[in-house]
Amino acid sequence: SGGSGVATLTSPVTIAPPAAGQTATGTCTDNAGNSSTAVSGPVNSNATPPSLTASYGGYTPGAWTGQAVTVVFSCVPASGISVQSVTPAATVSIQGANQFVAGRCVDAAGNVSQINAGPINIETALPTLSLPSLPPATSGWYNSPVTISWTCTDPLAGQTTINRTVSTDGANQTVTVNCTNLAGATVSASRTVSVDTTPPVINGSVNPAAGGSGWNTTPVNVSFTCQDSLSGVANGYPQGGTTITSDTNGAIVNGTCRDIAGNTSTATLGPVKIDRTAPVIQLQSVAPVNGNGWANSPVTVTWACLDAGSGPVSPTVTALVSGSGSNLSGSGTCRDIAGNSASATKSGIQIDTIAPQISFTSPAASGSYTLNQTVVVSFSCFDSGGSGISTCSGSGGNNTQVITMNTPGPGSFTVTATDRAGNTTSITHNYTVH
Repeated sequence: SGGSGVATLTSPVTIAPPAAGQTATGTCTDNAGNSSTAVSGPVNSNATPPSLTASYGGYTPGAWTGQAVTVVFSCVPASGISVQSVTPAATVSIQGANQFVAGRCVDAAGNVSQINAGPINIETALPTLSLPSLPPATSGWYNSPVTISWTCTDPLAGQTTINRTVSTDGANQTVTVNCTNLAGATVSASRTVSVDTTPPVINGSVNPAAGGSGWNTTPVNVSFTCQDSLSGVANGYPQGGTTITSDTNGAIVNGTCRDIAGNTSTATLGPVKIDRTAPVIQLQSVAPVNGNGWANSPVTVTWACLDAGSGPVSPTVTALVSGSGSNLSGSGTCRDIAGNSASATKSGIQIDTIAPQISFTSPAASGSYTLNQTVVVSFSCFDSGGSGISTCSGSGGNNTQVITMNTPGPGSFTVTATDRAGNTTSITHNYTVH
């Protein structure tokens, strides 16, 4: 300050951290040789940044939460240094992913530390469950396994599909699903379905039942019954029952049952055989009968049995007619396999089993005649059996009234009578010619 000017000055002294209570001495000399000394200090110096951390109140960074998250910053400076400023606590409540909170700490030495607290993931909106549609059901029932598909919608994660298949038979089965968002919030939805995959039980009956022959001779009622223990029998079922009135050699009847769920069962009954028509009986023969229409022994009457339905039990039936008379009769009955019958009687049958009779007086039996004697032949025939005399003749057809005994020695004369039934009687008289 004397005016001579500064000759020398101590160069600047740098105090490098860390430093605590350090001093620096400087000297200044002017051109006149005057000098002054000064001591600076003590000086404290530290370049270590403070430690800055964040706490989240129990929240784990990177996880999802449905609650607001408060971030509190803690600043710890180097020893001996105070905090000048630190970012105050901050609350994150906005829905979103990967959110960060910037924190800053400055110590008294001017050192700065910064961090980004996070990531913080928050989802506050609940997810939603929707059921766009159900597969079509029959009267509220499914007859096969049914899959129910819900749409799970999360505002942040998007949509997913939740499928549940019900394959067990049962009424009003409840199916419940859960939809959870990223933060763990869950909503539930339920649906009730009824499943019946089992066909109904069908039974059939035929009334009246066929006899031992397998045939009926009256109208037959064919009926069906249905049973279903779950969804129940549908209206209008069973179907197929009927009454058969016409002759048939093997009708087949089909019945159907259906339950409310749409399952079906069928049954077949038959063959149902009906023969309500009596067989036809036709006279085939009457034997033995001669050309005169008479028989001299029992007569067999034979009828043919014809049946276009169940068929005859026997193709023919016979009746044996015996005795004597001009108007005898015999009856026969044809039966078919179903049990129908038809009868017929053959009358006017003529049987004569009695041989004709002869009255024979000349030539006399054991008579004695002279050679060349003329003898009047005397005989007659009659029939008590009813058929009448067919022929009445003497030996060799000699029906003359007079014979001549022209051959000496023993002789004979025979009379033969035949009735119209074929019965024959012969009488021979032996005599002697002298």
